[in-house]
Amino acid sequence: MAAVAEVVGERSKQVAKITVPFLNLLGDPMKRLMSQDSLNNDYLQEKITPNALCLVNVAGTDWMFYAPVGGYTPKGDHFQAMRWTRDYVPGPEKIPVDEGEALMFVVGNLASAMLEDPEARVIDFGWNWSPRSFGQSGYQSIPTKVHFSLFSLPDFSQPEVRDEYIELVNKSELKEREKTAVDGGEYNEYFGEMLFRALVNGQVKGDQAVIRQLLDIDTAQVSQRGIQIPIKGPLDRILRTKGVFTDLIHPVAEFMDQTMVDVSKALTDLNPEQQSRKVGETTSNPDLSEEAREAVWAEVTRTPLLLPKKDRFKNIMNLAGKYPREYLYYWMRFSEELPEEESAKDLKVGGGYMAAIHYDRFTQTGFLAISIAVKDGPGGIVEGTEHVLLQRPREELSRKTVAVKANSLKRCIDSAFDGRNGYHEFAQMRRIYPFFVNS
Repeated sequence: MAAVAEVVGERSKQVAKITVPFLNLLGDPMKRLMSQDSLNNDYLQEKITPNALCLVNVAGTDWMFYAPVGGYTPKGDHFQAMRWTRDYVPGPEKIPVDEGEALMFVVGNLASAMLEDPEARVIDFGWNWSPRSFGQSGYQSIPTKVHFSLFSLPDFSQPEVRDEYIELVNKSELKEREKTAVDGGEYNEYFGEMLFRALVNGQVKGDQAVIRQLLDIDTAQVSQRGIQIPIKGPLDRILRTKGVFTDLIHPVAEFMDQTMVDVSKALTDLNPEQQSRKVGETTSNPDLSEEAREAVWAEVTRTPLLLPKKDRFKNIMNLAGKYPREYLYYWMRFSEELPEEESAKDLKVGGGYMAAIHYDRFTQTGFLAISIAVKDGPGGIVEGTEHVLLQRPREELSRKTVAVKANSLKRCIDSAFDGRNGYHEFAQMRRIYPFFVNS
């Protein structure tokens, strides 16, 4: 994030921690949802509803827009959008493309409304993905449902904003897992090069003309933090561009899912497809007993076992031709550093990644960032895109502050759904929740 980078300087020895309180719109005690909660879809929806903003029918399917309890911004708006069905939809790869296109148009309208806020400097849109890492920390907190985030961040170069929300800490004081969350690792360099080649050579199955209309691929940068590709225009316009979901988001998500499946099966005894089927059957069945759900929870939180080294080597070699040689060499070296036939307790079960588009309203520049998670630990859109850490204060927000945030969210909704850009061709407002009608 440019504004935070200005505060931290070279950032070689310091990391910014941003203080973001929990947000509870109705004032009732509210539990932050964890991965175990996601196995019961009815319970999940019940616990999200107190922070519900509006229900929108998108291409024939309901989507809930809500304010997350554990948001990413201390002073700004944060919307999340979740498919409001019993279906198991862990990532964009499971969303029909016509529905995804319509949803991106609606989210693009919200982004336009957020860009009108004079105090917003950065707008980010993205998602976290780790649908097989039940019981682990970081990335996808609700593994059964992808939930897209759209949030704004203030200008942290302003002294009053910086002093109120940012704490600078030396990297030497961080836990190793926190350092990894913001700095990444060698694995991201190999991953980034692989994804770059896949985008260029058509292995990511999107229309090359659309991809190049959206992204300046030739100036992509790869580092230990993953891959960053400049975008060609403001975030709101990018999200409303025809093909953004069909030719970019959906095929990238499919590619990422398959890559994680292949690597997981090469190194461990995890059966990702079988686990996904079991979880899907569990979440879509409202009549399943709690005992049965607990049995599924015990199954999906089993720590996979590492395969013998010779089997790992053979499995990786069998992926030759599907992935670049350098990428496979990396996994061979990674496998060599792992013990022989032990629990894979420190690994991110099933893998994980974050993908987000960052846009700076002041500089009118932005980029798509994607990075992967190899080991268990904190991480996600904020850490991977803005390279900062989040911390939560014990004190709750005052009701006055909550009301201010609620009114700002309502302003965005009113503006996004006022007929601008012909959104009604893609979606219809089903319900605006009473809290906002009366606020």
